Amino acid sequence: ALAAFVLAFGLGVPAGVLSALHRGSWFDRIVRWFTSALMSIPNFVLALLLVAILGVKWKLLPVSGASAPINLVLPAIVLAADPWSLTTRVTRTAVVEQLGADFTRTLRARGVSRQSIHWRHVLRNAMSPVVSLGSVQIRTLLGYTLIVEVIFRWPGLGSQLVQAILKRDYPVASALALLLALVVVIASTVGDLLLRAVDPRIRSSKEVVS
Repeated sequence: ALAAFVLAFGLGVPAGVLSALHRGSWFDRIVRWFTSALMSIPNFVLALLLVAILGVKWKLLPVSGASAPINLVLPAIVLAADPWSLTTRVTRTAVVEQLGADFTRTLRARGVSRQSIHWRHVLRNAMSPVVSLGSVQIRTLLGYTLIVEVIFRWPGLGSQLVQAILKRDYPVASALALLLALVVVIASTVGDLLLRAVDPRIRSSKEVVS
């Protein structure tokens, strides 16, 4: 899940920013089409397709096990597909909204450089919904992990939880479920802290309330 999270946000944010900055271009159209296609395909269907094409037919990647780092490639791609699409979409929408905001037009009228407007002002203001999305995506990834680990026979927490439930090993299942819940709580807390760091309006509102 961690590899998929890094992959989704590490590629999703730049793709969304570039798509917004080049709105209406061929790159923007390809990104929107590709994200729509990935979001419409269930994860288990995508996993089976990649296994059949990249693993069985072309034999480019291993389809099961955890004997080498390359075994992580297919599970990470499958897990990251939906979060990457959503992250790209949210980032693009947020950046487009900030590009049309009043403060952006004011900065242009004052002669501020385009690069400074985009990377110093627009991007920072557009990160609030992206950071909020991150904590939500952690929960989504943990849910998808249960399916993906079983399909690719990856020995992770998800597959161990499934095996514990099937074997009726309830103490182990309860411990693993509690651990996953703890990860969600930590991710939500970190997301809130990052959101306060990124968006000064949240800090100001909380200071006023207190």
